[in-house]
Amino acid sequence: MSSQQGFTLIELMVSLLVGSVIMFAMGSMLITGMRSNQASESRIDAASIAKSVMADSIAQVLGNASTPLAGNQNTAIPNVTSNVVITPDNEPVGWAQPASLTAQEGVTVSVTINWSDHNVAKSTTLISRAVR
Repeated sequence: MSSQQGFTLIELMVSLLVGSVIMFAMGSMLITGMRSNQASESRIDAASIAKSVMADSIAQVLGNASTPLAGNQNTAIPNVTSNVVITPDNEPVGWAQPASLTAQEGVTVSVTINWSDHNVAKSTTLISRAVR
């Protein structure tokens, strides 16, 4: 009597089905992780751009530049724009160009960065107050 060892066809098919389901789940988790990583990179880039624009805007305002950086600005990155709103302490909200600052006046600078992430509009805003 010879005893044969091995797998039956049904056992092989079940193991292939289980393996396929596991591989599909792992693949979808990998894709989700990659998309999340890309979205995080976009937010970090936007925050970095906003910080840079904020620093430039405050330097221009405090340096009494004749035309401070305000309004919509294009950035060096395609499809990424910035909007700068400068509000002097003595002006109503939404004032785009500050008047000359006296020794104790300040301004509030708001920088909004807009970009598209998989055809979904995204934005981040930084707000800072500068006093001369």
